Amino acid sequence: MLSFADDGEPVADGQYHLLHPVVCGSSWASFRRRGWRLLRLVGGARRGLRMGSVGRPGRRQSEGLGGYAADPYKVHPYILMSWTGRLSDVYTLIHEIGHSGQFIFSDNHQSYFNTHMSTYYVEAPSTFNELLLSDYLEQQFDDPRQKRFALAHRLTDTYFHNFITHLLEAAFQRRVYTLIEEGKTFGAEQLNRIMKEVLSQFWGDAIDIDDDAALTWMRQSHYYMGLYSYTYSAGLVIATAGFLNFKQNPNGAQDWLTFLKSGGSRTPLDTAKLIGADISTDQPLRDTIQFLSQTVDQIIAYTEAMTA
Repeated sequence: MLSFADDGEPVADGQYHLLHPVVCGSSWASFRRRGWRLLRLVGGARRGLRMGSVGRPGRRQSEGLGGYAADPYKVHPYILMSWTGRLSDVYTLIHEIGHSGQFIFSDNHQSYFNTHMSTYYVEAPSTFNELLLSDYLEQQFDDPRQKRFALAHRLTDTYFHNFITHLLEAAFQRRVYTLIEEGKTFGAEQLNRIMKEVLSQFWGDAIDIDDDAALTWMRQSHYYMGLYSYTYSAGLVIATAGFLNFKQNPNGAQDWLTFLKSGGSRTPLDTAKLIGADISTDQPLRDTIQFLSQTVDQIIAYTEAMTA
């Protein structure tokens, strides 16, 4: 039986180690699909962007600080992230560039009071960029193994992390808030038990949930600030809607630019309508699930092509 530590293993074999200049070039090349205006503005941000690449002495290469982006109003964005040279780091980089690009567009079109997006969809620009990168890499690769590798990262780096990991953190958080509303107290031992129950309920007998897995609720505490753990799932649904609109609609790129410019000037319902998504219904979620199903089917097709 798989252990909880195995659930993040890559779907595809192999790993690509990339030099920072190569990564930056590939990341910005992926913006060309969105039109010259976006490439020019975010490319300008590239020159003004302040990026810090931080290593962790004494740590394994697979470990990192994650990524963070900050934006002093109408100055320039800052990005801080760890770097090991893996493709997962490229996804972190372009994720934070998504935030930074949104900062620039919102700052230039909204007042200070409206520049910040609602927490509901604040992770949409970042995860949209991840989808853009996966699509770009799939188109650039010629070999079925490499194409499978690109789509596998769409599943593991984008959807598994945001749709599974953060969703389970949100379910854990909901249980804790219930205790608070009931006036009950709790400590680390009870939080461990709650996390283990949440994981066990989700995975069933597919994965062995041990006591170490129960400790993962304390992994990154900022996810629980302001119910932030919920925003990754919600934001990724909107990002997927925006990406599908971008791929299928001739005006999709302009729609996404309008979305980025809107900042926090509209309600989440009205903002999502800018990219043709009605989040008052379950259709955007169903479209996202269908998109994931198609991705899995394509990974299987690439695997069969490798063995043909």
